[in-house]
Amino acid sequence: MKESYLVEAILDSEDLLRSYWNRSFWKGRVDPGKLQSIFSWHRLNELLATHRITNDRLRLSLADDYKTANMLAFRPGRDQFGRPTDILSISALHQLMGLGVTGVLEATQELVPPLEVLTAEISTRFQARSSANAFFSFGSSSGFGPHNDDHDVIVIQFCGQKHWQFFRTFPSQEKAKVGDLAAPGTADKSDRVIMQEGDVLFVPKGTWHDVSALNAPSLHITISIVFPTISDFVSWLLMQHRYSTPFQDIRSNDDPDTVAAICTDFLHTEIRSDTVSTFLNEYYARHSARRVTPAFPHLNRVIAGDSFIRLPYTFITLNDDGRPETRMISALGHKHCISELEHEILKRLSHKTPSTLKDIQSFNPKHKPDTAATIKAIEGLLDKGLISKM
Repeated sequence: MKESYLVEAILDSEDLLRSYWNRSFWKGRVDPGKLQSIFSWHRLNELLATHRITNDRLRLSLADDYKTANMLAFRPGRDQFGRPTDILSISALHQLMGLGVTGVLEATQELVPPLEVLTAEISTRFQARSSANAFFSFGSSSGFGPHNDDHDVIVIQFCGQKHWQFFRTFPSQEKAKVGDLAAPGTADKSDRVIMQEGDVLFVPKGTWHDVSALNAPSLHITISIVFPTISDFVSWLLMQHRYSTPFQDIRSNDDPDTVAAICTDFLHTEIRSDTVSTFLNEYYARHSARRVTPAFPHLNRVIAGDSFIRLPYTFITLNDDGRPETRMISALGHKHCISELEHEILKRLSHKTPSTLKDIQSFNPKHKPDTAATIKAIEGLLDKGLISKM
């Protein structure tokens, strides 16, 4: 129950889903007592005390200074075996937090299982990349100043309070987005939201806001929802033609009209629905909706009661390698040579609903079920990290 609570309380909210699809702001509430059992000051202290937290995992910030606090809290050093690493000074961290610095523990879902369940479910439902960052602060200063995020965000207030200042469009009071204001100032301030323990926000991509604590301890989590962008597509498209038109030199004596016509012709020819589909397939084939689940002590051996799920959102079947019994695919950022039966299983196995051995045996209608061959194929896919035990 604890690990799935956030999914049930947040993602199953019709109001939040309506705001998500409409790309509009939303505020709701969940049980603060249940939040405390998932993540709290005690859990944060435990993580900082028992994990090697380096500067790529924990970052510190003030609105006008993103470097000094990190230099003071971390120093180059060596671990007990003499290997180079960053060393976090907890005493320095305490002092900095007392001065109003905001701390951000990134990818917290990798350390807190219920957050992993939530981000994995977001990835599965929305075909988006998702991560959870923990923000903690004690003063009243702004940690990042007025800013907007380049992705949708779900905010969950776990402990204490937080002040969110939003900015408005003119002449209306709608929350301003990056397309409405280039850089908001004091005159643009609009709604103020005081987040209490158990409060949840959905903040659409690009919404201008400024966040600060209220001279008291505050701990909240932000859940990012990240999609591929048109910029990602155009960059990908250019790389597909990296030895042709897009990389043609523009020399000082070239006619600008001719160059513009060449560019227009290239984009008009290459930007098509099928190239967008190809890009999306390749994008989703690089990223996993779920991480591989450890299966000790049985490793990748298939045993009674096991169920399996596909990891990537999609995979791409590449050109045939000439051997009818194998297929070449691209998945999770790598090329894999798999058997025909492995290919059939991967095509049919869901990334949302787990399947048992019996279910998977029914995936190959051409032949009678062959338990030994099916188990071998499943174990082969497990070895390649393309599927996971549940």
